[in-house]
Amino acid sequence: MGIVEIERACRRFRASMDACHRDLGDFFQTFPRGCCGDVASLLAAYLKDQGLGIYAQFSGVRENDGASHAWLERDELIVDATADQFHDGGDRPMVTSDRGWYRQFGAGPDILPDGDFRLDEGPNGARLMAAYSTLLRHLEGG
Repeated sequence: MGIVEIERACRRFRASMDACHRDLGDFFQTFPRGCCGDVASLLAAYLKDQGLGIYAQFSGVRENDGASHAWLERDELIVDATADQFHDGGDRPMVTSDRGWYRQFGAGPDILPDGDFRLDEGPNGARLMAAYSTLLRHLEGG
């Protein structure tokens, strides 16, 4: 698994999110704003399904304005499909090993060792499964 494959998968995922986010439910209407946790969970599932590994989900709050954010990490690699919701957030999607921008979200961010939403057996998991099914149909061209 190389960074080129990860970047390619992330670009496909983000392009599909751009195209179909309004069909994924109310939580995604303002994509990429305000749904970074859900998007990170969907992306973790997609990367896993593509055979690209298990990604931990990190989240934190910025001290200067209280903005929250969520992203994925595996080893030294950061994968973020929604950093561009912030004016200083960088490319979409961002695949980097530079954690400089992420330090502003707190010294001890919350961490889920596996960000895949399918590990959530509650109503949030069911809601995201419906969104993921729609997203996969779009990714597969249907």
